[in-house]
Amino acid sequence: MAWNVEDVVDWARKFLNFEEEDQAVLRKNEFTVHRLLLVPNLEWLESHGLAGGPALDLWAEIERMKKLAA
Repeated sequence: MAWNVEDVVDWARKFLNFEEEDQAVLRKNEFTVHRLLLVPNLEWLESHGLAGGPALDLWAEIERMKKLAA
C-alpha cells in the first residue's frame, strides 16, 4: 500500500466520515499510510490535533492495518 496524503484524506473522508477540520489535520501532519502505521497510540493522534470520535475511528483502523501488515 503506497497511499500519499491526499489518498489518506480521501479514504478518511469516505470511510470514516472525516469532516473538513479533521481532513485538515491529516494534511497538516502529512499523514501517508506509512506514517499512519508508525502512530504509537491514540494519545499521539490527539496530541497532533485529532480528538474524540475521529481519533478513535482512525486509531481503530490503524490497529487493523497494523495487524494486516504483520
